[in-house]
Amino acid sequence: MHRTAVLLLRLTARQAAALGQLMNSQRHLYNAALEERRGAWRWERRAVSRWDQCAELTGWDDPALAFGVTVARGTLLRLDRAFAGFYRRAKAGRKPGYPRYKSAARWDSVEYPQALCWKISGSGRSGRLYIQGVGRVAYRCSARGVPGVPKTLVVRREGRRYRAFVSCDVGKPQPLPDTGRDVGID
Repeated sequence: MHRTAVLLLRLTARQAAALGQLMNSQRHLYNAALEERRGAWRWERRAVSRWDQCAELTGWDDPALAFGVTVARGTLLRLDRAFAGFYRRAKAGRKPGYPRYKSAARWDSVEYPQALCWKISGSGRSGRLYIQGVGRVAYRCSARGVPGVPKTLVVRREGRRYRAFVSCDVGKPQPLPDTGRDVGID
């Protein structure tokens, strides 16, 4: 079972600038990966998968990789989901909506599909979230804290604020102990 904790990030000016650079570099990566897929199909009639593009990341010397390969894989996963939705809608006979290039106004989140480049420290409603390339960011949690084992992280820009959504694995729910009482319902 999964639960998501919502964290309100309290950034310094340097951290806000670094997160802005992270968003911008991942947007450029998304647009470049989309252009690669379009060009490969248009000119060579060859399909490019997410795994092909992930394998190419190791040879890149690009600012998009300054924040780690994990976030770049999350961006490629996002593009892959856009194509999967396109194919699903086209197969169903609806208006498919081909994936489009993203401007700075249309790109407001990055995803870390694995907990390799980030870490949560602290317990309860406040603590620190370490993000590679950004640093230790103070946060305030709206609920009881981060439950379970953190698995994925999505950092989203909402106006001038940033929120982090941490998906956690909380395990199977434990059944309540037997009370020995019977209940009749009509």
